[in-house]
Amino acid sequence: MLNDPAAPSSAPGAAVAAQPPSLVGPRGWIDRTELIRLLQQALSDDLGLEPVARALAAATGVEREPAAASGLRECVSRGEWNQVPALFAELGIPRESSVGRAARFVAYREAYLEVRERGREKKRRRKGMHASSSFDDERDTGEER
Repeated sequence: MLNDPAAPSSAPGAAVAAQPPSLVGPRGWIDRTELIRLLQQALSDDLGLEPVARALAAATGVEREPAAASGLRECVSRGEWNQVPALFAELGIPRESSVGRAARFVAYREAYLEVRERGREKKRRRKGMHASSSFDDERDTGEER
């Protein structure tokens, strides 16, 4: 291995691009990318130092969250449940892992609850009721029906 041409040269003047370690800390247990993201979150959300958080992102090349995470949040907030499984895959969540199954379960449960609530709203409108229930109406008037 002494004369391995593929090995990086330690000779003076040899330019070797050093990659930052992926694990940092005194014991090497902390994922560098996640640490940077936590710092960005604290700087921005907790300390109100958004410009510093942006500078950290620019200096390290680590965005606060992956684009797939932003996409997942947007799809969930808009109720676009059919796109969620693909975003789980982009985030590296294996479909058949326990995390993947749990994530899909939560997403499908939310989709079901939204569909169920829309159905209830339609029923209320057909019956001429507003979003409030008859219990709310009794409480407001103080009379029982």
